[in-house]
Amino acid sequence: MPKHLELEWLKPGDTQADQELIQELAQPYSETELEAYTVRRLRGKEAVGNSPVAQERYSYVDLEQSQGNLF
Repeated sequence: MPKHLELEWLKPGDTQADQELIQELAQPYSETELEAYTVRRLRGKEAVGNSPVAQERYSYVDLEQSQGNLF
């Protein structure tokens, strides 16, 4: 979403015009703008927590062996 429209997105949506604007802003990303991949655990024994490392690509050996390549 463009920076200049962020405040419009956060409006309460009390009026019909606000609701229509929010509907216009709620557009899906194209497949070329998205990339899916697994990341490290955020919680639990081996968790990385809320840190930049949590956004990095991570491969789980067990997952790859049991499911093949989904992405």
